Amino acid sequence: MKRIVIFMLILSFYVNATSQQRVKTAEGTVVEARVTHKERIVEYSDDTSTVSYYLIYTDKETFKLTYGLVFGTINSDDIYGNLQVGEIYKFKVVGIRSGFFGWYRIILDVHTKDGKSINKTINNNEKRTYIVKVIGKECVDGTYLVYTTEGTFKIEDSLIFGRFNSSDIYGMMQVGSYYKITVFGVRSAFLESYRNIIEVKTIE
Repeated sequence: MKRIVIFMLILSFYVNATSQQRVKTAEGTVVEARVTHKERIVEYSDDTSTVSYYLIYTDKETFKLTYGLVFGTINSDDIYGNLQVGEIYKFKVVGIRSGFFGWYRIILDVHTKDGKSINKTINNNEKRTYIVKVIGKECVDGTYLVYTTEGTFKIEDSLIFGRFNSSDIYGMMQVGSYYKITVFGVRSAFLESYRNIIEVKTIE
C-alpha cells in the first residue's frame, strides 16, 4: 500500500511538473536538430499485417514519426525516407518527452535548414524519372520498399511492364548509392500504395 501511495505521489509530481510543457507543445514546437540515426519499430506483426512506427534519433532528442489522421501525418513513410542521417532539419513536434513513461514527442512536419519541406507525396498516375540516393530499404508485409531522397517507392513484379525480377533489383540497389529510376503508379498514404520502380540505372 505504501508503495502505491509513493508511486501516486511521484506520478502527481511529474504530471504537475510537465503541465507547463504540455501547454507549450499543444500547438507544436520547432526544434532544429541533426539526425544521427533512424529505425522502424514493429509493435505487432502477423501473416497479413504489420503495425509499426518510426523513431528518429537526433543530437537533441529522439522523436516519434507515425501515421496519424489526428496530426495529419499520413505520409510518414515518405518523411522517413527523405530524412538523411547527418543532415540538419527543423522538426515541428508536439507532445511530451518522458523517458520514464517511454513517451516521445511526435513529428508533425519537417523542413530542411533552409526551409524546404521534405513532405513529398506525388499522387498523379504517370511515369516519372528521378536521380535518387537510396537512404534505406526493407521488406514490409512482402512488399519491397526503397526509401530515397525523392520519397518512398516499391519494387514489384509487373505483367504490364514485363518485369518479374523484383527481388533481384531490390538486392542490387545499395543504401548510400545513386540511381536513375523511372517510377509509375499512384502514391497514397491513406491506401498504403506506393509508386513502382520499373527501371533502374546505376550512376557511377
